[in-house]
Amino acid sequence: KTVTTVDGALGRYYLFSVDADIIDSAKFVLRIAVENDAANLVKLYSVKNFNALSPDTATVSSEAITQFGVFGKGYYDCDVTEYVKTLYKGDTAVILAKVERTAGTTEIFNAPLDSTLQCNPDEKGRVEYEFANDIDGI
Repeated sequence: KTVTTVDGALGRYYLFSVDADIIDSAKFVLRIAVENDAANLVKLYSVKNFNALSPDTATVSSEAITQFGVFGKGYYDCDVTEYVKTLYKGDTAVILAKVERTAGTTEIFNAPLDSTLQCNPDEKGRVEYEFANDIDGI
């Protein structure tokens, strides 16, 4: 599978095609990789009318799909199942990752889409993962 990223003033946009593998899966997880030790809150929003040449003119939902705390370097899995289930085969899913910076800077980059069964954060928010029915890495 391929995830395309486009940076805009509002954050990073993640785009991927909704195909038969995705439609047939029970759970959809967008994996966000963070490259530094900053602490931030990241919110994911669904996007409509997206144009890669002018990404911030897209229509962004007023309510976040989900949000998660960033507690340093690592991978953070975000359940976007409810959003993806509203789409049809052949659609392009567009998700905006918007960082509410509380300290430092967080870099967000290309994220694989996996079917994740468990996300177990430790006391510092770091996560170990157990996977099942993985979709090919992106």
